[in-house]
Amino acid sequence: MLALFDRSDRPGDGPDRKRTSLDHIAFAISLSDYEAEKARLESHGVEVQTSEHTWVHWRSLYVRDPEGNQVELVCYDDSAD
Repeated sequence: MLALFDRSDRPGDGPDRKRTSLDHIAFAISLSDYEAEKARLESHGVEVQTSEHTWVHWRSLYVRDPEGNQVELVCYDDSAD
């Protein structure tokens, strides 16, 4: 799946626009793996941010690599509303 969103109205949020136009990369995971993956990442000292995107019934985990690139692990959850 490829999802494109215009983030130009969000100054200061996201990557350094002088270096990249990439906001983030997302990978789909199973809802059954969501909590275990969150716990696994946190056990390695990775800061995890969570979000629910109710308009599409997605639950997301967000992490950043050492260079500041954001990666999203997203799953469909029909109870997210």
